[in-house]
Amino acid sequence: MALGISSMIGDGLGMAVADYLGTKADDEYMTQEENRERREIENDIDAEKAEMVHIYTEMGLEKGAAVEIVDILSQNKEGFLKIMMIEELQLIAGDENPFTNSIVTFFAFALFGLTPLIPTIIAQTQGATILTHSIFIYTIAVAAFFLGVLGFSKSMVGGLPWYISIP
Repeated sequence: MALGISSMIGDGLGMAVADYLGTKADDEYMTQEENRERREIENDIDAEKAEMVHIYTEMGLEKGAAVEIVDILSQNKEGFLKIMMIEELQLIAGDENPFTNSIVTFFAFALFGLTPLIPTIIAQTQGATILTHSIFIYTIAVAAFFLGVLGFSKSMVGGLPWYISIP
């Protein structure tokens, strides 16, 4: 049991660090690309407008309509920058905090990772010294139950039916 708990905590910490570093790297990449696009807009707005016209005509707009839309959008440089980030680079700025993400990841991983140990913990507090077939069956049932809870929760957030979201 101690090995299972320590393993879940260790794995949770590893997942939290990976989430922190991944979110931080995404933020840094977004900032780098945003700064690059900002410089391009400041130094050669006509080339950036031409890129956007090309993107919009590729989407099926008539060239005249695309030029008109881009002319209107480019009047606000910060707004134009945001549109370019989305349309040209497919990057959408988020407000994710790497530290908060890592804490949530750790607790979610630890919580759902430790749930299969509940029957073993209960059995050991009741004096069991060996794992029996029934404890194994209870472990499977508890794990399945919490996977169902996780899938149902995911369906509430993601909008898919619960029977599709349950792993």
